[in-house]
This record gives sequence, structure tokens and C-alpha cells, in this order.
Amino acid sequence: MDALIGKSTAGRKYGKKVKEITASLPSDAGFYLWGFYTSVGLWRSVYLGKAGYGVSTSLRSRIDEELRDERPFAWCEHQMNTDHIWQKWKNPDNIPGHEPSPKARQHFDRSIRKAGSTHVIAVSLPVSEIDNKSISSIEADLIETLNPIANVQRPRPHSSLQDKTIEVIRVFKDSIHSHRPAR
Repeated sequence: MDALIGKSTAGRKYGKKVKEITASLPSDAGFYLWGFYTSVGLWRSVYLGKAGYGVSTSLRSRIDEELRDERPFAWCEHQMNTDHIWQKWKNPDNIPGHEPSPKARQHFDRSIRKAGSTHVIAVSLPVSEIDNKSISSIEADLIETLNPIANVQRPRPHSSLQDKTIEVIRVFKDSIHSHRPAR
């Protein structure tokens, strides 16, 4: 639980592990899906994220950032013990009167909704295949179709499923099936 605090020795070790894990991810745009398998091997979608183009918006940087900023997800078992984790995470140095920023609380709340996730599946879309505007439109389709439980914001899709949305769903589905635990 010491790894909750990014500047602690355990927190820095967690950060290094995240960097190792995300180093192999593409620096393209795309989508990523957090989730887990139930005890009978069914997939549950937890959170769908998008990454556009640019240095700080690639799949690699977005997943790296979420694993670091929303690390409390790893210490919560399906949203249990959140008060204790919040107390430790919001004020690691026990400074009287210290209150975290509203953005820190947003990260914490989203991380708690991701509790129980065991997998993050990424789908890369090279710049030659899609632009930033299309990414938002596809995101709306994916959220409506995959119904991830942690996505609070649910943009309304503009039309029927787009061809690129169907391609992304196929890649997610193939990955989900290929990583399904044996029963």
C-alpha cells in the first residue's frame, strides 16, 4: 500500500514498473479498454479511453499516465476500503489542513471505479488511418456498444456504427478471446 504515494520508495518502484510495461505500447492514437474476466471467464468492460495524436496524447503516454495518477485502483477490491485508501493517498505526509485539489479527487474517484480491472487492451490507429475529430466520434460509438461501467461521461453517437468503430471492436474482441483464462 506504500506504493500509493508516488514519491515513496515503493511508489517510485511502481512508477518504474509502469514505465517498463508501457514502453512497448505504440505512440499512435487509438483506444484502450480496462476490464476483467469474471470467475466463469466472461469479460466485463470497465473503462474506455481514447488517445489522440501528439506527444502527450499517445496510447503509451495516456495509459502510463492513468496507471500512475489513478493507482488506487490496484489497492481497492471492487470499491471496498476506499475511505482508508483515500485518507492515505490524499495526504501522505499527514500535513494538518492539507486538502488535495479537485482534480486529485477526480483521479481518485475514477480510479476507484476501475477497481478490479486486471487488463488494459490497446488498439492503435496510425495517423494515416484516422484524425483527431474522428477519434471522438468513434469513442462515442465504443462507449455505447461496450458499455464500460466507469465511463461517467457518455457522448451521444452521431450515427450508426462507423467502419473504423467495427474494426476497433474486432481487435478488442480478438484480444479478449485470446487472453481469456482457461476454465
